Amino acid sequence: MAAGVLSDGLEFGTLLTLRSGGQTVNAAYYTLVTKNLPRGEAFRVVLSGLFAPAGPVRLEIEYTLRLNDRADPRAGESAFSVMLAGEDGAVLRGEPGRVCFSGFSVYRGIAIPEERKSNPVYGACFSLYRNPELTERMAFREVEEDVFLACTAAGCSHTRHEYLLRTRASGTIFVSGLPEGVYYLREIPRTRSAAPAAEGMEIVVTAEGEVFAGGMELRDGRLQLIDWLASETSGEGDDPVLTFYENGCKVMACLLGIMMLGKKRLLG
Repeated sequence: MAAGVLSDGLEFGTLLTLRSGGQTVNAAYYTLVTKNLPRGEAFRVVLSGLFAPAGPVRLEIEYTLRLNDRADPRAGESAFSVMLAGEDGAVLRGEPGRVCFSGFSVYRGIAIPEERKSNPVYGACFSLYRNPELTERMAFREVEEDVFLACTAAGCSHTRHEYLLRTRASGTIFVSGLPEGVYYLREIPRTRSAAPAAEGMEIVVTAEGEVFAGGMELRDGRLQLIDWLASETSGEGDDPVLTFYENGCKVMACLLGIMMLGKKRLLG
């Protein structure tokens, strides 16, 4: 018998292949058990006595795993191992392996030059894609406030996934559970006229857990997307919305002055 032992952050996916001596074992010679198992075991492969001739054999088990809701988004890894038990009751536990994953945070803010810090944007929406054409959107589930854990969304037990990741009061989201690979970040504008801060920005996760955004390494794991609004003294290139607001205030002040002057004349 072979049993899979997984940490709390992992769950069994599917059994892909069972080989003995380099040859695929006929499915009639083993049984896969995934329910009513002792605590700590995720699956069992119970072998028939006919699956291989007597004597030592090399057994290969290929299976898939996925992160579950008990995975620690900031831990960066979860452990797994296979335990073998013979007819004599002897137990041999294999050396544990590691499933490594990475994450990064995205901060969305607005600032003007006079301010020393930016103001977080509430309700900014982001999606992460698997391809540069931005057609294969990744699925997530929110495990903590503003913390999203990646999910395969294939054969999982979840009834709901998040494909649009929204910021809250902090203006920040934390994305975790990403294996090594290349991803693409896109901000979904709230209005048609708004320009997104990221339109397919390339995110690279290395095997060592390093994260690069737009070719630059995120040493602190934090990607900052900040819009700088033009100040009153910046001259050309002023933000049109801010300029319209300022001009509107000036017009209102003039109108109030005229009204007060007219009122004085009537009273006089």
